[in-house]
Amino acid sequence: MSTRKQFKDIVPPLMPEILDAVKDLSFESPTPVQETVIPYFISHKDVNVIACTGSGKTLAFLIPLFQILWNKSCSFSRGQVGGVIISPTRELAMQTYSVAQRFIEKCDKMHLVLLTGGIQDDVKQLSNDKGLILIATPGRLKDIMERQQGKLSFRELEVLILDEADVLLDLGHAATINFILSKLPKQRRTGLFSATEADGVSALCKAGLRNPIKVKIEIKNRNQIQAVPVQLKNYYTILPSDTKLGFLLRFIHLHPQEKIIVFFLTCAQVDFLTSALLSLNILNGIKLRSLHGRMVQKKRVKTMEDFRKPEPGVLFCTDVAARGIDIPDVDWIIQFDPPQDPAFFVHRVGRTARAGKKGQSLLFLESTEEAYVSFTRRRGVPLIEWEEKWDEAMRKESLETLQSIRERCAKDRDLYEKSVTGFVANVRVRKKGSLHLQAYRNHDCNFILRFDDLDLASLARSFALVQLPKMSEFKKKKIEYEEMGIDVQTIPYLDPVREQARQERLKKEAQARTAKALKEPKAKSVKRSREEAEEESKKKKKGKHEKIMNEWEELQEEERLFRMFKQKKISEEEYTRRLLSSKPEEEESTFEKRFEKLHKDHQMLRNTRKSRQSHKLVQKGPSR
Repeated sequence: MSTRKQFKDIVPPLMPEILDAVKDLSFESPTPVQETVIPYFISHKDVNVIACTGSGKTLAFLIPLFQILWNKSCSFSRGQVGGVIISPTRELAMQTYSVAQRFIEKCDKMHLVLLTGGIQDDVKQLSNDKGLILIATPGRLKDIMERQQGKLSFRELEVLILDEADVLLDLGHAATINFILSKLPKQRRTGLFSATEADGVSALCKAGLRNPIKVKIEIKNRNQIQAVPVQLKNYYTILPSDTKLGFLLRFIHLHPQEKIIVFFLTCAQVDFLTSALLSLNILNGIKLRSLHGRMVQKKRVKTMEDFRKPEPGVLFCTDVAARGIDIPDVDWIIQFDPPQDPAFFVHRVGRTARAGKKGQSLLFLESTEEAYVSFTRRRGVPLIEWEEKWDEAMRKESLETLQSIRERCAKDRDLYEKSVTGFVANVRVRKKGSLHLQAYRNHDCNFILRFDDLDLASLARSFALVQLPKMSEFKKKKIEYEEMGIDVQTIPYLDPVREQARQERLKKEAQARTAKALKEPKAKSVKRSREEAEEESKKKKKGKHEKIMNEWEELQEEERLFRMFKQKKISEEEYTRRLLSSKPEEEESTFEKRFEKLHKDHQMLRNTRKSRQSHKLVQKGPSR
């Protein structure tokens, strides 16, 4: 007979309605984190809870929240908020909402609101005569608080829950969280729940909690502390980038009756490989779905609902599904690439082996990334090497599949663009991640996942590239990659509407280039003519100026000679000779005429000088 403590044995005792809701959820005994946290929280203590994924943190805060609010539900009126649960993603918020609905069904004194839809839908839900319990992402809650000032009151708030508090900060929500905290009353119960211990959470505790009780649930295996459940087995295998797809396909075919989640680095990579495999139709009827943060909300919800059904299948996703989301009976977690943020490793593998069930994970690493194994072991995640090694036969099989995808890319522009986008995004995330991981120097892994060690040719083959795109990251690298040698501009969209739009766009671009080419010579000609005219004008001005200066110099020289002649410093013959040498064209003029002209010029020069001197005196003013 089991001697484990049951929910009805928790002190202070839980309300009958809560026990009924827990029973409907098929839970009888609390997990260690629930057994520890619930009594503290019900007793009005702030808690900072750190426990591994799948340990039951959701019930650990929902049970105290409803216990506290139901005891005070009669004091809430229209528009007053009694409880707030903040989740990092819409998927996690929806999951929490679905569990919370089981409790609200037992007591209709409060109204449960999920704030993840459109503004109008959210505002409509808030129009209720009962007290409110809000479940929201940080951005949506902040938006509602700003839009509904005066209509929504947080003065009576009793409980605030920050679910996955570490990821709330990792995703850049710190400023939003601080804004929300500034609008909430200090007299409240606050709970922080995380799977990992982070510096940001400690700072948040100081700002948002009052004398919190820290609850850290550790798992020991052979006297060593683990960050993952004991029933979770984690494996790794070393293989090249261009062999990963072949290995993955073989693995999926060997586990057709199991539920598998495959994690990738980027949304673009998920889109490309999902489209490529579905177009080849090589999964033998196994259902393949995709999920990432850039999908529209309705499609994300539909994908999660379908994958939660009790049937086998494969989900290609990014880390949007790695935090807190509870998908029943996941058998395997495959990590196609190691996460660039080490904290996400625990959250990825935490999608399996939940609530005491068994689970397994497999990590793909390249030969240059083997240091990641010891790195994760130091962080409390033991890894076991996968028995089956890759061989040339597997690599050949993988390359044949990639070649089939490549040939399809050469005929389908949509798939071609997805392959290029996926490759570019993957390269840039890897380069950024290699810099990020260098911060973990205390783990003796200064150069984990080094971008400089990456085999870019193998990575390019894994994306079935028709040709290698031009990227700044490749400037100092020589990549030996065999391209298909076709003009990628000729690759059409299979969708006639998209292809017609593309052709029209290309036609307009060609016309614009032609117009520009015709316009440029004319513009250059106009510019050249303008420059020549300006140069000619400068020459004319310069010539006119030089002529004036020459005439002035000649006049001065004649005056000097005339003055010397008057002072009898030179004879008449000498004077005539010098004057004629400066003006040979006047040789035939008589001396009297020249003398008369020179006398007039001399008088004009003297008058000019007197005029200048008098002008200066006028400007200077009378002396005092």
